Amino acid sequence: MNARVRRASARLAVLLTACVAGVALAEAILAARGVKPGWRVQSADSWAQDEFYARYTLKPGVYPNLFGCSARIDSLGARGPEPRRPEVLSLGDSCTFGVGLREPESYPGWLSAHGVETVNAGVPGYNTETALEHLRHSSLLALHPKLVTIYFGW
Repeated sequence: MNARVRRASARLAVLLTACVAGVALAEAILAARGVKPGWRVQSADSWAQDEFYARYTLKPGVYPNLFGCSARIDSLGARGPEPRRPEVLSLGDSCTFGVGLREPESYPGWLSAHGVETVNAGVPGYNTETALEHLRHSSLLALHPKLVTIYFGW
């Protein structure tokens, strides 16, 4: 290895060490001052329950705080108020559920806010297979919605 490559390698090592030390120092200062992130995620144990077919479902009656926004889970394990006669049943993942969004900011919540009774059956972490199993083995279809929407983001 020639001297030029060694010098460049040494400079890179010093630069990386300084960056890591700077981040560690900033983290220590913020921790010492009691600064915490503006959001936190509750353990899934507090808002999810084991389910044989879909792996897990949302716990009825809980109010989880996901990324700084609280949600309410109804008796069917769907986000939002207790359904009366829903026109739309929305299936999906965290994008449908609206993780990090207030209830009316999710698309099912937006529909409800605009006069279309909607059940938000989105569950964070679901894929098409788990959502289908959840639909098959839950009482959601007993609501007899006129329309079922399916949306999986990312």
